[in-house]
Amino acid sequence: MKKNDIRSIETIHYFTKHNIAIIGRLTDTDYYRKLRFCDVLSEKGWTKAINIQWLQNIASHHQWVYVASPLNIKNIFTMDDQNNNITFFAVELSFLIKSGYKILGNWLIPVKPYEPVINATG
Repeated sequence: MKKNDIRSIETIHYFTKHNIAIIGRLTDTDYYRKLRFCDVLSEKGWTKAINIQWLQNIASHHQWVYVASPLNIKNIFTMDDQNNNITFFAVELSFLIKSGYKILGNWLIPVKPYEPVINATG
């Protein structure tokens, strides 16, 4: 499956002339870190603010986004009350959808002009 993922990511990179942003749970995104045409946020020095800034940059440049983690309950919801019972992966998805992206399979595709999101978690 990952070979097909890489092939499709590389194809979109070729046509858009931009790196492909990779979002998802750390265990799923780590695989793509080594690919020169992928942007994956580093967990070293990670903060929520840095992640939101990275998402804003993605949206403002209309980068295509590959969703490396399955869209299932386990990856979206958590028992952690600190994050309102959603994972930060869910925050990423919400932010990009509110920024004008649409989900198509494992892709988030920019379809509207970017307008800054005021409250990324709400």
